[in-house]
Amino acid sequence: MNMFKSAGQKGELMADSSRNHTRIHRRQSGLAFAAVLAASPGLVFGLGTALAGFFVLTFASVTVPLFMRREPRVFSRSCTALGLALVAWSVAGVMLGMFLFLPAAMLLMLAAGAGPRRSPGVARLLSAAGGLVLAGVVCGSALWCWHFYVSPASTRPHTYQAVIDATWSTRVDLGQVTERLKPFGAVNVWIIQDGGSDKAYLEVRFPDSLSDVQRTTLKRRISDLPGVGRIALCQVRDCG
Repeated sequence: MNMFKSAGQKGELMADSSRNHTRIHRRQSGLAFAAVLAASPGLVFGLGTALAGFFVLTFASVTVPLFMRREPRVFSRSCTALGLALVAWSVAGVMLGMFLFLPAAMLLMLAAGAGPRRSPGVARLLSAAGGLVLAGVVCGSALWCWHFYVSPASTRPHTYQAVIDATWSTRVDLGQVTERLKPFGAVNVWIIQDGGSDKAYLEVRFPDSLSDVQRTTLKRRISDLPGVGRIALCQVRDCG
């Protein structure tokens, strides 16, 4: 009876050991998921560009190791290979914005070496390094959103935008217009051409401290200029 019980316990231990070795450690899994999270800002940024396809394919490659978590050796090799490939791609495509995937590449390479069966101390160190990388991505993304979206949306507009035709600057001296509007609060005056269109925009910047009455007066003075059409406040995210 004891012999059968001992054999059964031995079989259970072997089964448990087999299960443990057919799946990666949770630290490696966590770093692989962190790599996907770190690649998400790059995907979000790229979807609004003409190179959206490159960003989608690059992001998709980061998710590949997640499907290999039951094959530790394959997982580690794929993380290393993809990590190195992404580093090269980030450098080669830096002008295209592919550098945004560099943190994901680092996390994949950290995941490859974070298995505790080789050296638990090294695994913990690599996991901590991965946490710092992910924290840097989160903080960087938060600052990006604050600077380009939250802050402009909460800041009161300080630029008037007036519609003019594309040849307006050939008929009107922009320097004289600037001098004419300065007494009413204008700080900078410039023209933005609408590419491929017969329309352009005259943009007039004024200080935040300008009162509502002064803003109304400045708007009226802009409308008095020859050839000026619709005038409206331009949001900070569009006109700065």
